[in-house]
Amino acid sequence: MLNNSNYKLSDPFNYFSYSEYASKDSLSFWDEASKKFEVHWDKPYDKVLDYNSETKKTEWFKGGLINACYNALDKHIKNGKKDEIAFVHEIPIKDIKITVSYQQLYDKVCIFSRALKNLGVKKGDVVLIYMHSSIETITAMLSCARIGAIHCVMYSGALSDNLKTVINDCNPSVIVSSNFGYFVNETPTYFLPILREALSGSPGKTPHVIVLNRKGIPNVDYNDPNLSNTIIEGCLDWEELVKDLEPLREHEPVESQHPLYLIYSSGTTNKPKGIVRETGGYVVAMNYANRMHCRMNDGDSMYSAASFGWISSHSFLIYGMLFIGARSAFHEGPYKSYPNDLWDIISRNKANLFLLSPTQIKRIRKIDPKAELASKYDLSNVRYVIVGSERVEQSIIDYLYQIIKKPILNEYWQTEIGWQMIHNPLNQFPLRGDSIGKVAAGFQVRIVTHSQDNPSNVLELGPNEIGEIVIKLPVPPGVTTSLFGDNKEQSLYKHHYLNKFEGYYSTGDLGYYDNDGYFFFISRDGDSITCGNSSINCSVMELEILNNPQISECCIIGIKDELLSETPMVLLVLNNNNQDEAQIENIKKKASLTLQNIMHTNTILRPIVLCVNSLPRNRNGKVLKPLVKSIFNGENYTAPSTIEDSSVIDDLLEQYKRLNQSN
Repeated sequence: MLNNSNYKLSDPFNYFSYSEYASKDSLSFWDEASKKFEVHWDKPYDKVLDYNSETKKTEWFKGGLINACYNALDKHIKNGKKDEIAFVHEIPIKDIKITVSYQQLYDKVCIFSRALKNLGVKKGDVVLIYMHSSIETITAMLSCARIGAIHCVMYSGALSDNLKTVINDCNPSVIVSSNFGYFVNETPTYFLPILREALSGSPGKTPHVIVLNRKGIPNVDYNDPNLSNTIIEGCLDWEELVKDLEPLREHEPVESQHPLYLIYSSGTTNKPKGIVRETGGYVVAMNYANRMHCRMNDGDSMYSAASFGWISSHSFLIYGMLFIGARSAFHEGPYKSYPNDLWDIISRNKANLFLLSPTQIKRIRKIDPKAELASKYDLSNVRYVIVGSERVEQSIIDYLYQIIKKPILNEYWQTEIGWQMIHNPLNQFPLRGDSIGKVAAGFQVRIVTHSQDNPSNVLELGPNEIGEIVIKLPVPPGVTTSLFGDNKEQSLYKHHYLNKFEGYYSTGDLGYYDNDGYFFFISRDGDSITCGNSSINCSVMELEILNNPQISECCIIGIKDELLSETPMVLLVLNNNNQDEAQIENIKKKASLTLQNIMHTNTILRPIVLCVNSLPRNRNGKVLKPLVKSIFNGENYTAPSTIEDSSVIDDLLEQYKRLNQSN
């Protein structure tokens, strides 16, 4: 470490000085970040970083002992924040709002920690959490962290097949669930029938099952057989389990490399991967990212509509905001009146920041094309909005800016990364179109490809050259360095992330940067069509077609073609479903011409253009292109368990049937 006085984590945040500091002396940078943000270590670390260039093993803050729950709760209680609100749980369809203070949450966690210990849960055991988004879900997460157990929060809309796969992979000693919750409509989702099916025939040891039996929710039929007669043999009632227990005020110090949680990839194309988040690096990185990148401070408020099973909820809504002593609002179930309920929650909770996905914004735009509904609500506390989780086209940014009149910040990261690796930090440099921003301090991001002469050689590309987005090793704190259940050599982790480009972490995404260092995301690597002699990037073509304001969504796939190898098929979702046949044909013709102009092809190419009601997405908002491609190529398919609305498949099959009949 340089310990050079020229470098310092100044306050306020300065992107350029921070980036230079991290580039020149990353060890001092992260050492100072740990100290500046008063991360509590039960035992100070011996080394900031221990990196083996041969094995690629990365260990941040080696030798340190730490506890994430202590950093999230105990530290703030001791600093006088006990009466401040930590979380607000909104249930719009029931007009319910539940709040919990730091002290109340601390008390809940200490009691539930004792309950887990009484069941024999010990350091290193996995606890799977499959329930509705709630304060109890957060309680279960933090209780695991307190005693050194590893939590794995499942998406509340997960189905039995996906749940069974995860249970078999992580072999939990305890599963925490609830009798019902709200997800996509006013009809409750009953978790126990799904969980019972997932547990049937499971080869591992039968885990304890704790059930939160919700009561007192208005207009719920508690005699519904789906609710009252669903019993998992031997399950334990949450309220009975914690009754009269002595709170566990102590916490378990764990090694910096000890897993805090597992989060499973969506598994849309293959078996889900159990991504491991190590404790020490994550606590430091989230303290840094939420204060510096997100510009959030003690007492600030944020709102997110993301499921607790997604990484954004882990890193920002829950752990990130707790680490800095701030407040988070979240909601359960559908909105009663969309987007009015969304703006109302943001207004009432005085949110300084909120997170939206492009899919959510497209839905708002379809309902409120003139951006008028939000004017009824006080959004003056909003400083900016973060938009992410999928590619963000310029029209989305422009539309949302009409409403908020505050910066709309695009950014780039992944579940495995854990926090922003490329971003547009507030008021640090001008925003540029739909750029995902510049490289975050602490990351060494490159655009690379393989040498044509020697495929084993990695070429770092220059400005405006498209290649894969990678991170030069070692990865920064908080980035996953292992997969759950991998062998000692970490062959599975290396196969997925390290073997493609020697010396780099591979994201699997394509992009480029311009002459001023602004990065642009193109698509997932492989999202292309081979048409004749040309390889065409679908995402680039989709963005061009979306410039038509009559089109809300666009998906392009390749259909098998004997002559050209593949023919592009374009699926369009229109902003106005009331178009007459002539208008629809005109929209389809424009899309086809746009495609042909981009591809610079001759008249032999005839793209297939269809209008559909909606596109199949997983519950993180990403379009399930492999599923669409299988359907329209007449191949056998399996609907992923993560699909948001399986009824969309019926519409696609009907379109496929009509297409075959017309040919």
